[in-house]
Amino acid sequence: MKKVIVLPGGGADGYFQVGVLKRADELGKLGPSIDLICGTSVGGLIGLKLAMDNGETDGICALFASIKENKDIYKGMLQFSSIWDDIGMASQIMKDNKGVSVLDALPLHKLIDETFGDMRMGELPIHCIITVVNLSKGIRAVFDSTVDKDVLVAEVAKATAAIEGIFQGIVIKGDLYGDGGALRNNPVCYAIEAGATDILLIGTSADEYPRKEVPNKLLQVIMRLLEAEMHDNEEASWDELVDYNKRRELDPTLPEVKCTDIYPPNGTPSDALNFKNKKWLFEAGYKKAVEVLG
Repeated sequence: MKKVIVLPGGGADGYFQVGVLKRADELGKLGPSIDLICGTSVGGLIGLKLAMDNGETDGICALFASIKENKDIYKGMLQFSSIWDDIGMASQIMKDNKGVSVLDALPLHKLIDETFGDMRMGELPIHCIITVVNLSKGIRAVFDSTVDKDVLVAEVAKATAAIEGIFQGIVIKGDLYGDGGALRNNPVCYAIEAGATDILLIGTSADEYPRKEVPNKLLQVIMRLLEAEMHDNEEASWDELVDYNKRRELDPTLPEVKCTDIYPPNGTPSDALNFKNKKWLFEAGYKKAVEVLG
């Protein structure tokens, strides 16, 4: 049996994933018995920390408990509600951030550096596959700890969380990388390709995406589009599991894949870049894990 943890992206919705993982750890379902962790964006960051700690969750719980405000993750504002906001945003993007991004992810980068230090991918105790977008080549890509052994874990964490246009991209070995969620928010396909037989998939989107009042303003529309893209991507990725089961009907020698899918309750609001007071979302993840896992 090959046990795999799959962690899609979702920004601040990662608190839900951490809550689920905490309960799974208490039940003895994590630890060094995990064979592979596949993660994207915040799920990639969580997965890398989980792998670093050999499947124990105390470290990732403490890390997320330390994030209490948006300023703990990024510098800058996200609003276009008046002419003064318009002027401020233009100055923020062009003057403060040199036209590179809407927000400055320096606080997140500092947190990542403090968490992972100089550890390299090949030193992780648990195999990790982390999705990114190679912007230089214009393709979906991954960093695999069994292949990209000399790459710094911190650089991979920064790259998979670098929301294109919102946070600055990350250069690794001469190529520019961005958030894997743009092209592969749910990395379950990599778990299947790696021969997973027992998957725990912790999503960040409810089955029924809640309606949201969206002001007809540039940045709010862009952020809502990103949320919708992640949700649609996560849902569409289930087609790969369906396709695999169809292949099994033709080839009974293929192993059965058991997949436990845990996701937020319907109606749970998604606000990917709002990190303020998200303890309730951690608690929602823990409660949902109790319902599903026991």
